[in-house]
Amino acid sequence: MDNKVEIKKSIKKHLNTQPAYITSFKDGIATIMGLDNPKLNGIVKIGEQEKGLILQYDEKTTTVGILSKGKIKSGSFVEMTDQIISVKYSSQLLGKVVDYNGNPIDVSEDITEFKEVPIERNLIPLIDRQKVDRSLKTGILSIDCCIPIGRGQRELIIGDRETGKTQIAVDTMINQNDNNVINIYVAIEQKLSKIKILQDQLINNNAMDNTIIFVASSNDNMMSKYLIPFSATSVAEEFMLKGYDVVITYDDLTKHSEIYRSMSLLMNNPPGREAYPGDIFYLHSRLLERATCIEKGSITALPIIETQGGDISSFIATNIISITDGQIFTSSDLFQKGFKPSVDLGYSVSRIGSSAQSTIMKEKSKNILSQYIKYVVIEKNSIVGMDLIGQVKNDYENGKMLYELFKQDELTPMSEVEQLICLHAFKSNQLNSIDISIFKEKIKNNITQEFIQIIENKDTSNKELSLNLNKIIGISK
Repeated sequence: MDNKVEIKKSIKKHLNTQPAYITSFKDGIATIMGLDNPKLNGIVKIGEQEKGLILQYDEKTTTVGILSKGKIKSGSFVEMTDQIISVKYSSQLLGKVVDYNGNPIDVSEDITEFKEVPIERNLIPLIDRQKVDRSLKTGILSIDCCIPIGRGQRELIIGDRETGKTQIAVDTMINQNDNNVINIYVAIEQKLSKIKILQDQLINNNAMDNTIIFVASSNDNMMSKYLIPFSATSVAEEFMLKGYDVVITYDDLTKHSEIYRSMSLLMNNPPGREAYPGDIFYLHSRLLERATCIEKGSITALPIIETQGGDISSFIATNIISITDGQIFTSSDLFQKGFKPSVDLGYSVSRIGSSAQSTIMKEKSKNILSQYIKYVVIEKNSIVGMDLIGQVKNDYENGKMLYELFKQDELTPMSEVEQLICLHAFKSNQLNSIDISIFKEKIKNNITQEFIQIIENKDTSNKELSLNLNKIIGISK
């Protein structure tokens, strides 16, 4: 009897309440009328099974991004839920390719032990952040020597299409095998075939076990592409709070900007420069500011931006440059000449990374950048067939050796010991009249564990260090 009374009350309440419903729907964005107490980033239920994410609202309407792949139509009833947008966090994510929810898409096994963490969360307060004073070694000599990156830094990788931007990130990930660092790679609107190639590279170089690949492919819906960098960052934060150092690569934020622009236009938000909404800067600043260094661990962010014709003054490029702590610029001219990685050291900079360099590396890399830039200037301004004399000739010859030294094949990151030997050999004039590529190969084969310990021993005198460096160089010639 009591059940019948409750049912009647429920029916009467439902009849007296105007249900919320979709008034318009286009390209994954729906407008809703009559939704009570909407909450930003809250989840709504549409019809029987579909879900949406609240993006904005006013007194009359609520704008929702559709999360599911089912059919949505105008007139569908909508209900507010108690859920907020979240992602699965688990150590079982390591070694997997996952979607924005943290669900594996490359294997049949599911994540069994996990906790849900919100995609959007407050930034770690400034008072709890630590100074960036530990180096993140990319394994790329030109970067680690001239534009070093610290753990907790935000370093932009920027350049034209097909100039090796992603490969720099991949080589950095491979170099973290023995450094207790977790890699997170965020693929935004990329082909699954490209992701498979990247995954194979990581597997073949024993780097996949400490890596998570978040994917929103070109076939996924707009909301997946918009949310995935925030999902990946939330997972990175959880690992950081557990005491890990994390490197997260966003490939790329140019596509992410275009996705957000499309969303904003569909939401009837007023367009600004290049039709981007006024809050495009806030979108990426609230994402990249989550990269930081705390007492337990760190998140190092490597956002990627694609330019056209080498123009780094475009709207999105300048936005990201102003948020980050430096940039690695890849040059199409260098790439076409066969110089890889095609890092243009004249345009590249790291504003805080030098404070994280080891004392030995800082000493050996002193004045290296200025010598290389002198070579670039001479090479650019010299006339074909012109004889160089005096100091100009010396600067040119020294810079040319550095040019050859900085050439490095993909998937061959160098240890810090190898880098130090190369730099010491250059500064002590021991690279004259030898094949530098063969020299670097011989170094790799002649480094012993004892020598590594000598390099890492902070009490080693400069004289003793130089003697041991010269010993290895002599064996490697």
